[in-house]
Amino acid sequence: MKYLAWVVKGLEEMAQEEIKEVLGDSQLVWKGTKRIIFETNLEAKKILELVTADDVVVLLGEIISDNLQEILEYVIGLSWPEAGGEFSITASVVGAKNFRADELVEAMSVALAKKLEKEYWEKQRAALDVRIMVDGNRVYVGYRLGQESLW
Repeated sequence: MKYLAWVVKGLEEMAQEEIKEVLGDSQLVWKGTKRIIFETNLEAKKILELVTADDVVVLLGEIISDNLQEILEYVIGLSWPEAGGEFSITASVVGAKNFRADELVEAMSVALAKKLEKEYWEKQRAALDVRIMVDGNRVYVGYRLGQESLW
């Protein structure tokens, strides 16, 4: 399974080493500023032992697009886990030219509420916290592993 670990800027090398050490069977997929994508078959409990990662996201997929409708269709087509009767959305949008974070969240909340048949929680984090990270035209989609930040 693929994961995206958010780390404090400047700690990427340290986090990469910790991932290798703590998650022995892991494989580095990509490393960039403040984030590392890796694969492992270990249980979530073991992944949540990481201390240099601020947050870990189960990465369901990624798409190259700057078109909001195309992104929505992609996200709706992903396989989402069963988790409670509610969901929340945390979005990070940097460098998108055709939409803002609030527009993405609004459209995504309506579309996912229909797809998942769950209630969208706008003001508080739900057990299923959908994560959408946009960096220019690269969009990462997943859900938060665990209920709390690892820090």
